[in-house]
Amino acid sequence: MSATHSPATAIVRRFVHSTWRSLHAHRTAAVLVLVCCLVEVSFTTGLPMCFAYLVDRVLVGGEVRLLVPVLGGIGGGMVLATAVGFGRTYLVAKTVVALMAEIRERLFDHLQRLPLGFFQRTPPGEIAARFSGNLKDVEYTLVVSPGWVLIPALETLVTVTLLFLLDVRLALLAMLVFPVAVLGPRFFSSRVAEASAACKQAEGSVVNVVQENLGAQPVVKGFSLEREARERFAARSFDQRTTGMRFAFTAAMLERSAGAGTYVLQVVVLGVGVWFAHQKQISVGQLAAFQTLFLGLCSSLGTFIQFVPRLVDAGTAFENVNRLLQEPLKVADVPAAPSLPRFTRALDFRDVSFSYTGEVLNLRHVSVSIPAGASVAFVGTSGSGKSTMLNLAMRFYDASVGAVCYDDVDVKTAQLKSLRDQCGIVFQESFLFNESVRQNIRYGRLDATDEEIVAAARAAEIHDIILKLPQGYDTLVGERGGRLSGGQRQRIAIARALLRNPGILVLDEATSALDPGTEAALNETLGRAARGRTVLSVTHRLDAVVNYDLILVFDQGVLVEQGRHADLVARKGLYARLVQKQQGLHISADGTAAIAPAKLRELPLLQNVPDDLLAETAALFTTHTLEAGRELFREGDPADSFYLIVRGRVGAYQTRDGNERCLRVMEAGDVFGEIALLRDTPRTATIRGLALATLLVLSREHFQRLVARSPELRRALGELADARMKTQPAAEASQTGNR
Repeated sequence: MSATHSPATAIVRRFVHSTWRSLHAHRTAAVLVLVCCLVEVSFTTGLPMCFAYLVDRVLVGGEVRLLVPVLGGIGGGMVLATAVGFGRTYLVAKTVVALMAEIRERLFDHLQRLPLGFFQRTPPGEIAARFSGNLKDVEYTLVVSPGWVLIPALETLVTVTLLFLLDVRLALLAMLVFPVAVLGPRFFSSRVAEASAACKQAEGSVVNVVQENLGAQPVVKGFSLEREARERFAARSFDQRTTGMRFAFTAAMLERSAGAGTYVLQVVVLGVGVWFAHQKQISVGQLAAFQTLFLGLCSSLGTFIQFVPRLVDAGTAFENVNRLLQEPLKVADVPAAPSLPRFTRALDFRDVSFSYTGEVLNLRHVSVSIPAGASVAFVGTSGSGKSTMLNLAMRFYDASVGAVCYDDVDVKTAQLKSLRDQCGIVFQESFLFNESVRQNIRYGRLDATDEEIVAAARAAEIHDIILKLPQGYDTLVGERGGRLSGGQRQRIAIARALLRNPGILVLDEATSALDPGTEAALNETLGRAARGRTVLSVTHRLDAVVNYDLILVFDQGVLVEQGRHADLVARKGLYARLVQKQQGLHISADGTAAIAPAKLRELPLLQNVPDDLLAETAALFTTHTLEAGRELFREGDPADSFYLIVRGRVGAYQTRDGNERCLRVMEAGDVFGEIALLRDTPRTATIRGLALATLLVLSREHFQRLVARSPELRRALGELADARMKTQPAAEASQTGNR
């Protein structure tokens, strides 16, 4: 494989080409830099010719009168070259900083237009690395490149010309320096490119770990995971150190390999030149000038080759940035898209199908009409497609097939901003910026007055609480709103949404991350705020949608039922089963959960328990709260308790061959850990909170005391446990009761 087609050469070529295109807007400065470099090169390459003139005319020819004028000219040239060099340095710094600012702004602007799916599949640390390490590498390389690339390249061109003018025979011999200098780097170039890419990936991995650790500090400290965190970081740091060492070594070998051959060639050229001078075929001055120029040529080539690893590294970094810039905008306005008129009639999903990955359909041929002004709930099990409906309604994604229309206008044909301006959205965990309360509410509508902000806060029933804060509306909320309680953050998010005076109020699990008391209060606030608006709500809490105008029930991407609560319950379909799962489970305002004895009868494990023991069993349950992201237990831990989910969601995970996979997502009414009540076996899965969850817990010790009082029950449960152990290896991810 030729050097011109090596990976390193290809990376450098693409980097130079991209940089040249980026400099088009700064071409005047670029031309001035080139002129400055030419002036500097003229001095450095002209100096040996002056030496030749001094040797031949002054030292050998005895024309002493020429000494002062020649030295004066050299001195003047040195002053000019130095001044021009300072000017060139200033121009380069100014141009590169401006260029990097433009790229950084373009990159950030592109991020704002990328779909949500990109951020869900791309680690934040990887994105941050593009702005920090990658662009910093490019900036440094461009700042120093005139001295390491442009000037050596110009010096090479001028020097080769002067060598041929001095002596053609020696010049032809000296031209061997090019293949000699390239031979070694050709061997190492591909290794340098591979090492640079690996080093960049390892750097991004380290940034990911740091960012994740910073966000997980409550979990780290709450579960004493400091040692595990250090070990995880140390592993990533070791990978970075290993790849960094490999890159540094291969880069050094590339640099060294270029110099070995040129040293030998310098001796050969010097020997032949001395012989020519001895034979009077060239003058002593010509020999001195030739040798000085040739050494300068070798130095220029060496300088450039030493800089090749830096160019490869910068080229790799720039390609990482370009990959992000080339990430497709799957949701974008069509040219000259008109504004979407104010929503007044109906939101229609017309035979809509959608896939996040292109492999599995998340929605299948959904057709439904939602009247303006109606309150509509999207319900179903996790992964059923209900959140996808909200994503399409808000145009976070575009339908793969079919159309989403507001008043018969396909959202793909209208301005995206004109749709979003009509919507106010409250997320499950509404993000607050580290700014004042006032500014966080104002983000709902940037031109809002202070009076309108106060009115929105009053509507969200947070105004009085804000006034009690240290600086009132000017109080900083902290990173991600950390200085406020969960309920306060969510009310500010509601105020932010209401400030838009939205015709469409979107609630995406808006209260599921809150404690029961706060959730109940916020649901009342949302009920009042929703009057006169179209409400689109995704929720797992079915008691919150009893009075909704329309409930859409999804199962595996299919709209299987629709109607009002009473009608759907009467049909005894999926919705009725979901309601039944949540019935008999209660949470008081203080967060204490309870289960009705009759509800326990629905669980296969407890179907044969006598009534009196069932009532005693219900009283033995204790309440446990599991926050999102925290683990209840890990695979392999001792099993000693049975769990029933009263609210929220948890996930069951198994690790095989170092890779963790999700077995299933469980919600209110689901149970896990039955075998723990009957057998002393280790946990076969890790349970982790996906949303704030309230669990009822029954220990094996308490349960077995009850079982001991009923031999028939003990025998029946033993048979059940034996059967379960044979048919269900992943017992922790067991089937739910009354599915």
